[in-house]
Amino acid sequence: MTPGKLIILNGPLASGKSSIAAALHAALPESYLTISISDMLCVSTQELALALATQLVKDVHRSILTLLQSGQNIIAEHTLCEPAWLRACATQFYGLCAWFVGVRCPPALLEQRAHASGRQPTQLQAQIERVHTPGVYDVEVDTSKLSPAECAALIQQHILHAPAPLALSWLNAFTAPNKNRGWLCALPSAPASQSPAFAA
Repeated sequence: MTPGKLIILNGPLASGKSSIAAALHAALPESYLTISISDMLCVSTQELALALATQLVKDVHRSILTLLQSGQNIIAEHTLCEPAWLRACATQFYGLCAWFVGVRCPPALLEQRAHASGRQPTQLQAQIERVHTPGVYDVEVDTSKLSPAECAALIQQHILHAPAPLALSWLNAFTAPNKNRGWLCALPSAPASQSPAFAA
């Protein structure tokens, strides 16, 4: 069976990933299942030890892989603000038809959206500083400049007309520990007592 296609929307809390996912459902000719990593883990209001959070992320990735291998297309909403999570994403998905999409938004607007939705993100600043490192994507969108429908149209155009996705293959090669890449080694992990992606 031909594996399904994967679209990974990577961005911080309140960046607009869910709205883009909904717009993609309406725009794409094929059926997709949307999975929010934090929702699936059911830890959006908890602070987790980094090692546990990393293992949970890898386990969710394995579940997504199982669905992809059954032919299911997936849109995954992610917040990859730890080097280990980015490495896991690259190593687990690079061999598939997987587009890595950067969802950007200015910090001031992120904070405004978070408060407007009634959330008090204690780790939003950490997410903002880390989630787009090193910034290698197949396509990027800015939700302060484009509506969800416009973001979805840009992503769809890239999927339909651009060459095969390469971002995850690049990240798989260049985040390998033996590569000793400066940007990866210089990025500190979050304190062991908490995990920025899952704090509310």
